[in-house]
Amino acid sequence: MKYLLLLRGINVGGRHKVVMADLRVSLEKLGYSQVSTYINSGNILLTSDRPVAVLEREITDLLAQKYDFPLPFILIAKEDYLAEKDSLPTWWQEDLERKNVLFYTRETDPRLVQEDIAGLNLRNELVHFGKLAVYWGEYNRNSAYAEDFIKRPAYKQVTIRNANTFHKLAQLLQEEG
Repeated sequence: MKYLLLLRGINVGGRHKVVMADLRVSLEKLGYSQVSTYINSGNILLTSDRPVAVLEREITDLLAQKYDFPLPFILIAKEDYLAEKDSLPTWWQEDLERKNVLFYTRETDPRLVQEDIAGLNLRNELVHFGKLAVYWGEYNRNSAYAEDFIKRPAYKQVTIRNANTFHKLAQLLQEEG
């Protein structure tokens, strides 16, 4: 089965450095196949027939052994990612100034993130709560996302990708079988 592994908070501002080529080799040594990465921000595609719980445990152990900082992540099956992409509201296709996808990491309770966001005074933006992530669109930068959400505890509970990366990852999942 094909999976997408998304790491949170790496290679940002020179902190939490993860060399993606090294991580790819480490994942291959664990026996995963078709391991590939996309850009330098923690997007890894891999294939394995092992149960998800086993994969998550192996990845957690690998990251803890290899890095001296916490690395929250989410592991998403290809089918789940593509199903969520296909069920997004129509506004997601609009040409907004900015669109972000806030994926819930494994340790996150999605309800708490959703409650935190629901408590914000949304302005020029749209929010959709999916099963895997929060989809956030902004008409302009005068938004609760830019001004308020990044200061809240829930911000540290998600790993964020912009809409272009979100769609590219879907394309890569489809291309690689």
